[in-house]
Amino acid sequence: MSTNMRDAMRRLLALCLLAVPLAAPAQESIPAAEVALSHDAPVQLLGKLKGTQRDAQDYIVHLEAGDTLDVALKASAASSTAFNVLSPGSETALYVGMIEGEMHWMHEVEQAGNYTVRVYLIRAAARQGTSSRYTLTLIRR
Repeated sequence: MSTNMRDAMRRLLALCLLAVPLAAPAQESIPAAEVALSHDAPVQLLGKLKGTQRDAQDYIVHLEAGDTLDVALKASAASSTAFNVLSPGSETALYVGMIEGEMHWMHEVEQAGNYTVRVYLIRAAARQGTSSRYTLTLIRR
C-alpha cells in the first residue's frame, strides 16, 4: 500500500472515530499514577492489563512548555495494547495509538501542565478478557 493511501486511510479512520469516544475503556474510572520525570532520565513502568477487570492505566506527568515527551510501549499482547497521550485537563488526545499503530511517540509540548499517558487494551480485546503485560518507558527531554 502506498504512503499516500495509508495516510488517507488514517485520516478517514480518525474522522470516523470522532463520532465515538477515543478508545474509552469499559470501566468507569481509570486508575492513575503520578510519575516524576527528570530531564533525560528514562523511567520504566511495568504493568499488567486484563480485560473485564482492569483494561486501562493512566500515568500523569508534569511537563513545562518546550519539553519533549518521549513515550515507548512494549507489550506481551502488542496487537491488543496501545497508548494515548492526553492534553492537560482534557480528554483531547495529542496521540492516539490505536490510529497511528506505533508503539513509540515523541513530541515537544507547547503548554505546561499535567499530561496523561493512558495505556489500554483495545476494546474488543478487553471484552474478551485478554491479558497484557507491558513496559512503558517515559523520558522528559
